Amino acid sequence: MKNENCNDHECSCCSGTKTRKKMQGLIYKGVMDFEKVELDYPECGPKDVVVKNIMSSVCGTDITTMTVGGAAVGVDKNDQFGHEFIAVVDEVGSEINFVKPGDRVFVSHCDRRPPKCGQSKIKIGNTTGAFSQYVYIQEAVLNYNIFPIPDSMTYERGVLIEPLSIGVHAVNRVSGINKDSNVIVYGSGSIGLCTVMVLQDKGIKNIIVVDIDDYKLSFAKKFNVTTFNSKSGDVVDFVKKTWGTCDDVTNTKTWNVDYVFDCAGAKSIITDFIDNAKPASTCVLVAIPKYIEEIPLKKIVMRESNLIGSIICNEFDSMEAIKILSKKENNLDEKIISDVFPFAQIVEAMHKAISGKCLKVVIDFRK
Repeated sequence: MKNENCNDHECSCCSGTKTRKKMQGLIYKGVMDFEKVELDYPECGPKDVVVKNIMSSVCGTDITTMTVGGAAVGVDKNDQFGHEFIAVVDEVGSEINFVKPGDRVFVSHCDRRPPKCGQSKIKIGNTTGAFSQYVYIQEAVLNYNIFPIPDSMTYERGVLIEPLSIGVHAVNRVSGINKDSNVIVYGSGSIGLCTVMVLQDKGIKNIIVVDIDDYKLSFAKKFNVTTFNSKSGDVVDFVKKTWGTCDDVTNTKTWNVDYVFDCAGAKSIITDFIDNAKPASTCVLVAIPKYIEEIPLKKIVMRESNLIGSIICNEFDSMEAIKILSKKENNLDEKIISDVFPFAQIVEAMHKAISGKCLKVVIDFRK
């Protein structure tokens, strides 16, 4: 007998046999070793949902997994990986009544399985399997780990909900930011530019994007922000010439910057902030630092500086990201997607992402 909650796949509930449908997916084998293989279709329990992947995108964490190794981000040998994707519901459990097969959805990767599974959120998220044809959500909860998306939203926009949620979370970590704030975003990659979109959606216009790559800065220019290549000169001097200076309690001239978002992780960024911080200004660390730094605490005290960490996102960030991308004018996809590959060429897509000669690489599972 056919299961009403099953979307026409060959499985025991439909065929009366123990034969399970197969799918294809990319698995991690080791540094610079990843392979598209045949996998079992996920088993769907009564509280679970299985979704069919439509589009996925490559994150910096995925690139780290492939080039440096997966251990630091919870990806082990033979794990599926990838976590940025947009999908349609393929199968729902018998207790699920808020989505049905065919519904267009976004999945919050770090909450894809409950804490009782024994894995960390980092492990759960980074082994979601966004580079596979189907993804499993254990104990699906509406607007917690699975979110409906508007029919008007294209899949090209939908695939960027997750990175935009990271930007939303970073901006929401601070208070007092307003349309008159002066903001520097370090890093013109996808997370940096997603942070820019969130800032602009909040009406903030005074933004400088800093990077060392003119190609990536060319994408930032699509947002009509000021850009600066820090290889071409001193970023502190440039910022002071652009926005002027302020005095701290010792009458030292600081830059006139209210908020810094570090979406690059370079050592010079935290040094620039601490050495030049405007009194009571804030630096949000979004990128994972790749260095060990001794923090000059006296300077932080004297200028009442704020250092804030920002990691992943929550369900409220995801809902805000969906709302932002639902606005016609917020054409993030047109601004940051540089390359689209069919699923048949997913290995080539990974090599393109690793090359660095791109901004955002997307895989289309419909092709």
